[in-house]
Amino acid sequence: MAQIASMDFQTEIKCPAEKFFNFFRTKAQLVPSTCPSVIKDVQLLKGDWETEGSVNLWRLKLTPLYLKEEFCPILKPAVKIHNIGNNIETLKETVKAIDEQNKSISFKMLDGELLDTMKNMKSNMQVSTKGDQSLVKWTIEYENANQELPARYLDFLPGWTKAIEAYLLNA
Repeated sequence: MAQIASMDFQTEIKCPAEKFFNFFRTKAQLVPSTCPSVIKDVQLLKGDWETEGSVNLWRLKLTPLYLKEEFCPILKPAVKIHNIGNNIETLKETVKAIDEQNKSISFKMLDGELLDTMKNMKSNMQVSTKGDQSLVKWTIEYENANQELPARYLDFLPGWTKAIEAYLLNA
């Protein structure tokens, strides 16, 4: 019997919440620049880069994913992404909702290798101000027959968030 599960990831960042949110909101096509060894490509399949209902196709190299400097040199030494193997995975998603006031974007996965083990997957990114820093919260909701969310995805989101932070701080 399928179970619906939810996982939250929170990462503190030093760049302003508005800047991080707007990067996802208006510049998704630049995301591969943040960590090109892991994010190989993103293509716009429907709509535009800024509106609900848009559909994106991501090509990711996530198997296995470890933290190390050489594969994502934009990151500071404390948080590095290292990827071993040649497996490229695709992830086709639609932008379900954009909430400017709460700096939140919701996505629904439509297709890709992850759906080989999942029946359904949704994600939400929300950025908030926390003192002189910001907090990025990812919530993943998934329906899965008998498995946990694959570890490569658990490792990916916090590392990717830090890669985007480093990219934005150096931009």
